[in-house]
Amino acid sequence: MNLQQFINNMLANPVPYLIPIFTVLGILALVYGFMLRVQGKSIKWGKTNGTLLDCRVTSRTATDSVSNVTINEAHIVTLHYRYTVNGKNYEGNKFKVGISNIGFVNRKDAESVAARFKASPNPVVYYNPLNPADCALSPGQRQTGMSAELNFGAGIVLLVLALGMFFIYRPY
Repeated sequence: MNLQQFINNMLANPVPYLIPIFTVLGILALVYGFMLRVQGKSIKWGKTNGTLLDCRVTSRTATDSVSNVTINEAHIVTLHYRYTVNGKNYEGNKFKVGISNIGFVNRKDAESVAARFKASPNPVVYYNPLNPADCALSPGQRQTGMSAELNFGAGIVLLVLALGMFFIYRPY
């Protein structure tokens, strides 16, 4: 099947192509809505002083196996810290809620971020009071409006549409 035949088939009967698109978009909207909700709640988390145990930059290179040419290079900042809540020690590695490392294309940028963390060996650690092992060095942002709810709603609508199309049209 060439491209023109594919396009003609898709235009003649779009349902088999829309079902996976709506499903993927619906799942992505639900996941993004969940992340927004968790990040929004984290601004109310408790905070305590921690101790930076490790902060380093590691480099990862992807090369083409055929030509042995470097495709891209990423420089990853990772960190590890300890903190105490109610007399119990915990360890964490997240910069922000859900983000354990930060990647850079330029090594100088990664080294600069790592140097800022190393310059402050006792960072403020934000922790979830319901689960103190859940922590980050920076809380999420306050969510304005209903962005999390709108993403949940859009995700549910897209998944319902995909299911409806699947059961009504039975394209597979």
